[in-house]
Amino acid sequence: DEAVLRKFMRDNGVTSGLAREIWKTYRYQTLSKEVKLRKQDIEAMVRMPLRLQMRLSAELYKFHLQRMPIFSMANRLSSDELPAICYFSLSEHPGTPFQEVFPSHMRSDSAIFLAQGTMEYTSPKLQSKYEVNETEWVCEGA
Repeated sequence: DEAVLRKFMRDNGVTSGLAREIWKTYRYQTLSKEVKLRKQDIEAMVRMPLRLQMRLSAELYKFHLQRMPIFSMANRLSSDELPAICYFSLSEHPGTPFQEVFPSHMRSDSAIFLAQGTMEYTSPKLQSKYEVNETEWVCEGA
């Protein structure tokens, strides 16, 4: 991987400043870390009956989901629907350092909730940086 990346940058005349930034990001992203197993990574989980998958989703995400006002209200008004809400509206996406989750000039269709770690968010309209911490959420305006 490193040899291919090095050759690509050399062949394409990538400037040294950008190359350093790319290497820094590459090294952060490829550090050996234990990868958390997600339910969609286990074939047997995907084949389980839908009602069990919905109950599992509710158990995995209910705590986090209730920190978002809309879902907290949905839980208060109709807690029986929470398993379906969790199953159909949530997905888990592990992030990597320097990953762009809301690329500029692209329409966003989701909110991000941090179950673990921190993330830096730059508001395109306000040109301000914010640190989003564990159990907080962020989304782009429509």
